[in-house]
Amino acid sequence: MNWLIKYLKKFMSEDKEPFVYPELHRLPDDYDGEATVVTHDGYTCLEEYTVCINGTYYCVDCDSHLYVWDEIDDEYITYEDSIEAIYDNSGTVKTTHIDNTTCIEDTYYLKNKLGYLDCIVQLHNGDWALRDNCYYSERYEEWYDDNDDSGRDDDDDDDDDSVLFDYHSNNIQDFSNGSKFKIGFEIEKSQMPNFYFDKHDILNDTGFVLERDGSVDNGFELISPILDLYDQGILSHFEKVRGFIDIPYVENAGGHINVSIKGKSSEDTLLSLTGWLPLIYALYKGRANGSYSKAKKVNKLLVDTDKYQSVRTKPNDVVEFRIISAVKSFDQLEFRIALFQIIFENLGISFLEVLTLLTNHKHKLNILLTKSVYKDVEKYHTLISTAIKFERDLEGIYTVGQIEKATKKLKGFNKKIKEVCV
Repeated sequence: MNWLIKYLKKFMSEDKEPFVYPELHRLPDDYDGEATVVTHDGYTCLEEYTVCINGTYYCVDCDSHLYVWDEIDDEYITYEDSIEAIYDNSGTVKTTHIDNTTCIEDTYYLKNKLGYLDCIVQLHNGDWALRDNCYYSERYEEWYDDNDDSGRDDDDDDDDDSVLFDYHSNNIQDFSNGSKFKIGFEIEKSQMPNFYFDKHDILNDTGFVLERDGSVDNGFELISPILDLYDQGILSHFEKVRGFIDIPYVENAGGHINVSIKGKSSEDTLLSLTGWLPLIYALYKGRANGSYSKAKKVNKLLVDTDKYQSVRTKPNDVVEFRIISAVKSFDQLEFRIALFQIIFENLGISFLEVLTLLTNHKHKLNILLTKSVYKDVEKYHTLISTAIKFERDLEGIYTVGQIEKATKKLKGFNKKIKEVCV
């Protein structure tokens, strides 16, 4: 058969002009009309043996030193436009276009990975820098270059005659004694106490800080010391400042809770809490769509640098729950401490597992919720269905069947599921 094809080709081409090779070419001696291109240096080559970069062709046999494979964008780029950049926390290096990178201290890093790298921080002005060459300002909750003193606390800035310390006065005390699980509370009130107090005495006697806060111009913020979440005497710390906690005025106020796990980054801590987020959103649903504490997908919470989101990872290995509403009373504070103790006893569980705890009347989570705010069965069912809706709207990981199985112990709840999972 091959001889016949060759014969036919020869017969059909007898009337054609013989092919004239270009002066500069890398074509085979038996070139037979295949598609050709002209390379960057003027040589005519078979197109199938070239690489095209932005309209310019390179011969795979002769020009391989002039181009490389971009491991990020999955395409060929010129060698002169390429760079090796750090890709992850293990120091993995990948080749990519220099436009995909940022140079910090003579080392290149991938732009879209900067927020994930432990050695890199974003400064207050938006620039990126090595963590080792920066300091974190508790006062402004942002990073500053070591040579930039604008983020450092100036003791002279605080008016000693003022009733309150300045916002983020950096007076926070640590009473956690190196515990594994730490917690701290920010208790905002929209009105000042009607009793005399001295901010220095309160700080020295209790470890609590009374500060100004822009969200409550006519009130104050009471910041707890860093505490051991499982300290049996944790409530005794708050008893000392109960008069401040029980002030009922909370308009525009919040009740942020900060947590950390010894030896874990804030990102790792948040990942271990993801199964609990839908329930937390449901408990404080009034703030989930607010401008100060908007609920988001977990992957966005991890990478967004926005301060005003439901849960925020801080550079000092702390996770801040901004979605928590204002503390109206001491009893409410006690409830929140108990809730977070249960949560941290069950780290890393999925939302389906949280649902099984909610529906188990013997479990302490069910008991905590149903003995207080959610004594009414219908109200409790609404709480759970709201949590399911948050999970489906934000993540949508689980099927209706899986949710039904996890909540099968709740009598009459199937109707709620069908309403939520439409």
